[in-house]
Amino acid sequence: EHLAHVALHDGLTNLPNRSLITDRIAAAQKRSERSGNHVGILFIDLDKFKDINDSFGHDAGDQLLSEVADRFRGALRPSDTAARLGGDEFVVLCDEMPSDESEATLELERVADRLHQTLEASVACGGTEVYVTASIGMNVVRGSGQSVRTTLGNADIAMYRAKARGRSRSEPYDSAI
Repeated sequence: EHLAHVALHDGLTNLPNRSLITDRIAAAQKRSERSGNHVGILFIDLDKFKDINDSFGHDAGDQLLSEVADRFRGALRPSDTAARLGGDEFVVLCDEMPSDESEATLELERVADRLHQTLEASVACGGTEVYVTASIGMNVVRGSGQSVRTTLGNADIAMYRAKARGRSRSEPYDSAI
């Protein structure tokens, strides 16, 4: 049981890792196929995290990642799952979203706003108070018509759009990107 947990969770934050979140997204997409509800994906990258590691050291960066993970966990709905992909990248799976796409998008935006709000307070990092922001890409899907890789990739593309538009913001995926 312990080995299974270690294999499926990030050692630093104790959040699900890439392998587990990929499985959960696939399962959520299959459920949404049956229910007609949407699935929301948030792809989150901390802004200028490298500067924190370079200025305060990797131990301070690890401390920051753990605190951010705890804050994210506390801001989610019971049906949501936060995961750490690696480095300063996180993914949030929002399961059981409304069947109406515009309502699902609004609900996903509300979740993203709550995550941004969790980062408004400073974080103790290596004996210093630091502020961190995040760029968030949002993707709303229904069913399993696209692969998990594509679902995540589209949210990642939207996240890069958020970075290009000034960081510390959320951007929805749309095929025009």
